[in-house]
Amino acid sequence: MSGTSHDEINRFLSELVEAVLGELEEAGCVECWDDDGGEAGDRVEPLPLGRLASFYYLQHETAAHFAAEISDRMDVAQALDVLCGVAEYDDMPVRHNEDLVNAKFSERIAALGGWGLADAGAADDPHAKVHLLLQAHCCRAEMPMADYALDLKGALDQSSRLLQAMVDVAVQRGWLRAALSAMAVAQMLAQARWHTAHTCTALPQVSPEAARRLAAKGLGSLAALVEGAHADEPGLRRALQGAGLGAGDARAAAQVCARLPVVDVAWEVGRGGGGDGGPDRGGGAVRLDVTLERRNKAPAKGKAFAPRFPKVREEGWWLVAGDPATNELFALKRVAPFPRRSPTYSLALPALDSLGRPTARAVLFLVSDVYLGLDQEHEVEVAAAAAAGAGAAGGYASDSSDDSFWLPAEAAEVPADDPPDNTAE
Repeated sequence: MSGTSHDEINRFLSELVEAVLGELEEAGCVECWDDDGGEAGDRVEPLPLGRLASFYYLQHETAAHFAAEISDRMDVAQALDVLCGVAEYDDMPVRHNEDLVNAKFSERIAALGGWGLADAGAADDPHAKVHLLLQAHCCRAEMPMADYALDLKGALDQSSRLLQAMVDVAVQRGWLRAALSAMAVAQMLAQARWHTAHTCTALPQVSPEAARRLAAKGLGSLAALVEGAHADEPGLRRALQGAGLGAGDARAAAQVCARLPVVDVAWEVGRGGGGDGGPDRGGGAVRLDVTLERRNKAPAKGKAFAPRFPKVREEGWWLVAGDPATNELFALKRVAPFPRRSPTYSLALPALDSLGRPTARAVLFLVSDVYLGLDQEHEVEVAAAAAAGAGAAGGYASDSSDDSFWLPAEAAEVPADDPPDNTAE
């Protein structure tokens, strides 16, 4: 500011406001235009990306980063890259000689099944350090020094809202795979496990070898163990002991299984809107009403089992409707913790598909925001119900299968220390 007169202060503030609005407009957060021939920037309108940045307290550089880097076919590895590149991690400290520590740490993480650093020359970059810390967290690796444990806590503290924002960006663009990949990263960080690890190893004291022994007994997934705890907890403890766990460890693992959610999904398809989402292709909308019911007792205050996450987590879910064949995401709802039965959530599906034909079916995903291996995937017939003009009811009674759509049927044979698949499907 050149002086303190009224005109000089007014000029300084005007230039400051114009500069800030210019940055926000360049980031895609707002739109500025003239009003009836007035000066540029007479009108300012927030854009969806700006509303999202405001809701999640994102820096505008992060909003622009998400808009540029999130792609329609983003996989889990790419989602982790996008997360680590945000402006919120610019201030991650890289102390004296930590570039050397990071280079050695990268080699150790790669040996444990992570990716390490893609660029060895980036060992002094704060975003590369965040990437290493989050990989080490998923490998459950020991930190090289106490400062790194504090740095990891800071990175994880911010990760939840950043990943929620990534999901919302994918939803705005109607990209199913990108949204599911961001959700998978959220689960990984909550459980300190890779998405390719055997789901049973999320339990205390359950090693990959114990998981293989459980699979041989027909308990090849976390979902199967949770069902077993719900049906016969003493029997599950015996099975865990038979897999090599001591009596105390088997009791602790069974107690965790007993508190994990066993959720039934019921839905009804009807004519007309009433829910959020669904691309507008004409022909109206089809309403998908979904209700969730928990068959076992919820933990106190909805507290989730996430012992390695630095903050207390609640059990939350995403309800997602889409078409994996076309990578279209039709609608999404966030589901808050519910002790027994959820409210009814309405999702609007397009009555016509991308070729203008009646939408035959959609896939309904129930995705945990904290647990690996407890997701569900259901095919919903849409066209018959829409044509009939009346609701068609469907539902799911949870069973002992692994309903996670992240893992193939042979996932029970994947050891937890195998390297994650970093290739696009």
